[in-house]
Amino acid sequence: MLLQRLAAVTTLGAADSLSVRLVSLRRDAARLLVWLATVAYAVVLSLASIDRHERFETGGYDLGIFDQGIWLLGHGLRPFSTIRGRDLFADHFQPALVLLAPLGGLEFTPIGLLILQSALLAAAAPPLYTLARRRGAGPWLALAVVLLWLAAPLTQWANLFDFHPETAVPLLLVHAAVELDRGRLVLFIALAAAASLFKEDISLVFLGWGVLLVLQGRRRFGLALAGAATLWFLLVTQVAIPALGGDLDYYSARFGGDRGSSLGAVFLSLVEHPLRTLGDAATPANTKVLLALVLGSGGLALLAPAILLPALPAVSANLLSAYSYQHELQFHYHLIPAAVFAIASAHGAGALQARRADLVRAATAVLLAGALAVAALGPASRELRSSATPDQRARAHALALIPADAPTAAAPHLVPHLAHREHIYQLPEPFFPRPSNGESWSEQELSRRAGRVEWVVYELAGLDPWPRSQTRQLPQMLRSRGFTEIYRESGVRVFHLQRERAATHAPTKAPSSPR
Repeated sequence: MLLQRLAAVTTLGAADSLSVRLVSLRRDAARLLVWLATVAYAVVLSLASIDRHERFETGGYDLGIFDQGIWLLGHGLRPFSTIRGRDLFADHFQPALVLLAPLGGLEFTPIGLLILQSALLAAAAPPLYTLARRRGAGPWLALAVVLLWLAAPLTQWANLFDFHPETAVPLLLVHAAVELDRGRLVLFIALAAAASLFKEDISLVFLGWGVLLVLQGRRRFGLALAGAATLWFLLVTQVAIPALGGDLDYYSARFGGDRGSSLGAVFLSLVEHPLRTLGDAATPANTKVLLALVLGSGGLALLAPAILLPALPAVSANLLSAYSYQHELQFHYHLIPAAVFAIASAHGAGALQARRADLVRAATAVLLAGALAVAALGPASRELRSSATPDQRARAHALALIPADAPTAAAPHLVPHLAHREHIYQLPEPFFPRPSNGESWSEQELSRRAGRVEWVVYELAGLDPWPRSQTRQLPQMLRSRGFTEIYRESGVRVFHLQRERAATHAPTKAPSSPR
């Protein structure tokens, strides 16, 4: 009898030990897959971004601005963007860019920026897994949360569209959520402060987060967080940016459109006429935005709706803006809301885990399969190509003719390939003004800048109708200024100005554009 009991105890102990090992193995396997997916995303999206850049398919404008600014910082020069026409920090307040100066000093931009951007977006995955596990999700459901973030088109589109400093923010937001869940308030505040250095409106996420904390019963801390975030936003927009020579009037008017000249006017109309304003926002494009945010989280975010409060300012700004690009999915404007939805999905996964076991298993399988399918068909999978087209070869040949440091004006998608210099302009500037993009150069300033240019790489591809019509006039204008056309192929043309030749040609006055 005693031997039978000992045998039974031994058998149960072995079974329990085996069960523990199996659970540990499943947990460790999921964690290992998280890291493998993180590395895979960083590698694949880096390759896709670089390939896209080398095929001249990046938008050009934003990548060129940040490339030039970081190159200038890395060489100890004032980060004045000749592409944007103002100090780098007077356009958007992004002092965290100083941390990237070493990349500019090492001449490792823009490729380094594209790789860094992919790595930062990928790096949000492990803490997202940690958050989901802390909220009660099983290892495979937490893995699904991670894969949804990495596979989501909103994540990948923001990754592939030029470079933007706020792509570092999702990592900081997810880490902040983890530290808040752990009760480490000092670390949470430090991460919030760091995130707010990447763009002036990131602080509004923490305004919403403060409101969330108040509703959760943490009234004192929530009010302090919301107040600090509001104060920071006001200081940056009303003091720091104007002090650096910029202002947000252009962005405010762009947001308002025909509903008023400012952001404030739009929100006043929202208060006065809420149904009409919401009706105006209920467009097919905005419906796609909301669906993309929800589907990108696998619907899990809807199981923790309160956690979405930090996304409300950014989502509202996108839905209510008159700026058409904020209603399109392939740009970076929806990245920060998508990060908040990912955090909410981690909370929602914990809520789902508390349901029936069979429901959890089925939902986990569907979410994992869906994430893998989206990844296989997503933006990155369509970007990797190998063969160069004739116009791409012509562009590469044209760029090889431009000497380093020479003041140059070029077509938009060529600018990031020429940004390692103090004077680089995006056509039709500086020969024509572009008031529609917020610049306010006088005709005298335009003439002075145009007088510096020695090389022009001309191409009409990728230009919007208005700058395209201006750029068409450039060849004749350049000849009148003493430029010589030295290369032409597949629509790409290179003009060069020899200073001794230019001395015999009086520069023509830059034509005005209607303002």
